[in-house]
Amino acid sequence: MTDLPTTAPKAHVSESDASGDRENLAYRIGAPLLNRMAIGRKLSLGFGILVLLTILGAIWNYVSSTAAMAGINVADEVRVPTALTAIRAEANLLRVQADVRGYLALSSDEYLQDQQRDARALQNDLNELTVLSAQLSPEDQQRLKRVRELYDQFAADLPTLFELHDDELEREQAHAIVAN
Repeated sequence: MTDLPTTAPKAHVSESDASGDRENLAYRIGAPLLNRMAIGRKLSLGFGILVLLTILGAIWNYVSSTAAMAGINVADEVRVPTALTAIRAEANLLRVQADVRGYLALSSDEYLQDQQRDARALQNDLNELTVLSAQLSPEDQQRLKRVRELYDQFAADLPTLFELHDDELEREQAHAIVAN
């Protein structure tokens, strides 16, 4: 007698499980196809699928990086220049306010000249922001409009402030206007 290796008896598979596998489309189509293929063809097919997945991953990466670069370009072309101009405008506004307060407190013409120079710089910054505002969101455009309105009101009050400066009794009103 020959010693043949014995295999464990197959577990009983219910008819519904076996038919469920056979009902599976991939099993019905793929299994017979793969069973007829030589091992070399199976390896080539597997390698081809890996290459295809790698190419699809590269395409996905390219599309995603293009979208990211578009967002970076928007920040670079719109948000950064707008933010820098807004910061510069805020600094000029603070200088204008400090110059007005300095002039009202000390009556030095140096503060008046500084105020005029800083007011021109602030006006230039506001004009630049107005040009850049076409690319801003509606909320930011509203904020800029409100800032311009407030500055225009402040600029309109400046001649009154300077007139009140010369009258000591009325000077306190000027300080109240500046404080607001």
